Parts: sequence; C-alpha cells; structure tokens
Amino acid sequence: MFEVNWDAELNRYRERAVATLAQHRSSEGHCLKCGTPTPCAAECGAEFVLEL
Repeated sequence: MFEVNWDAELNRYRERAVATLAQHRSSEGHCLKCGTPTPCAAECGAEFVLEL
C-alpha cells in the first residue's frame, strides 16, 4: 500500500488551476484560449479549485 501526501497533491492541483487561469482569459467577452464566451468551463473549474 502507498501513502498519499494530500498537501502536495492539493498544491499541484492549485498550481494547475493557476496555470489554467493564465491561459483562459477574457478578451471582449470570449476566452483567448478556447474562444467560447467567458467565463469558459475551464475558467470556472479553475476558480472552483482555488476556492477549496
């Protein structure tokens, strides 16, 4: 059996969320990365993770 370092896992998860927000930014109402109306699904998911 293996042990999980939950603090390290959560930190990696948060780092990915920050990177996602850096890429999925709004420009004139649309996401620069995926082109969908903002906030896009990736942006919403990343913001949710950062609220944890």
